[in-house]
Amino acid sequence: MGGAANKSEVDVLSSFMRRLRPLTWNGFGFILPERWEVTGYGLKPAGGRFQFHDRAQAMGELSWRTLAGTPDLPRMLGDVLRRYLEAEQPDAVADFRVPSCLRQGEWLLAWHGPGAPLLAGLWKENPRILLQWFIPGFTPERLHQVQGLLDTYHPNERDPKQWQIFGLGLSLPKAFTVESLDAQSAYCTLRLENPASHQVVARRIGMVAETLGGMSIGECYRRILNRSHARVLAVVEESFRGVPAWRLDFERKGVHRMDALSGRWWQGQGWMWHDADEGRLYSCEQCGPPRQPRVDLADVWR
Repeated sequence: MGGAANKSEVDVLSSFMRRLRPLTWNGFGFILPERWEVTGYGLKPAGGRFQFHDRAQAMGELSWRTLAGTPDLPRMLGDVLRRYLEAEQPDAVADFRVPSCLRQGEWLLAWHGPGAPLLAGLWKENPRILLQWFIPGFTPERLHQVQGLLDTYHPNERDPKQWQIFGLGLSLPKAFTVESLDAQSAYCTLRLENPASHQVVARRIGMVAETLGGMSIGECYRRILNRSHARVLAVVEESFRGVPAWRLDFERKGVHRMDALSGRWWQGQGWMWHDADEGRLYSCEQCGPPRQPRVDLADVWR
C-alpha cells in the first residue's frame, strides 16, 4: 500500500514538472532543462528577467530588453565578463583580453575559464530585442547543457502569441499583453489584457485538499472570483476540454471610459477544473466591455 502511494505521488510530481518546462514569453520561447524552475522574475515594459534554480543551486538568468540601436554583441558580452571579473576575480582581470566565443545558430556564446560565467546573447532586429543568458560557473558540461537549451529557442511573434510559464499556458491574439503575474509556491495567476480592457486570467492552484477544505470546486472558484470584486450569477457543472469542470458566469464593474462613470457591469465567464494527473486546480476566465469579441477559452488554453 505504501509503495503504491509513493509511486503515485512521484508520478503526479513528474507530470507537473513536465508542464513547467515550456517557457514562452513576449518574443521568445525555450524548453527548460529538466529540474530547472523559474524562481524569480522582474517585468518591465521595455524588458525583464527570469531567474532559474534547480533543487541545489542557481542555474542562470535570462534577461531581455528593447534597444534603439543595433548592439555590438561580442563587445557587450566581453564587457559583462570583464565587470564580473573585476568584482569577483580581480586577479584574473590582467589576463583577460577577449573572451572565448562560439557561434551556435543565431546565438553568440562567450566565457573566460572555470569559475567565470558563461554568457549567451542574441539580437533580434525585428522586434529589436536583445536576449541574454547569464550562466554561473563555466564548465564544459555546463556549456553542453546550455547549447541544448539554446537549441530549443523559438521566436514568439506570430498571431496568436503564446504565453507559458509556471505551468500556465495561453494562446491569445497579439493585442493581449501581460497585465500582471503573481507566482507563489502553491498559487499562480497570469493576467493578460488587450487595449479595449478585455481581460483573460489563468490560475494554477496546488495543495488541492487543503485549498478546498471540503468545499466543492465550484464554491472554491466562487470565493476566488468574489475576492476579485466579481458578482457570481451562475455556477454550473460542465466539462472543459473533455474533463469535469465548473462553469461560473459572473459580472464585474466596468473600468473602461464611460462604463466606469456609469457603473455599468461587464459580463464574464470562467471554468475551474481539477487535473488529477498533476494534482493541481486550474481556472481560466475572461471579462470585458460589451460588444468586445470574446475568445474561446477552451481553444486558447494550453
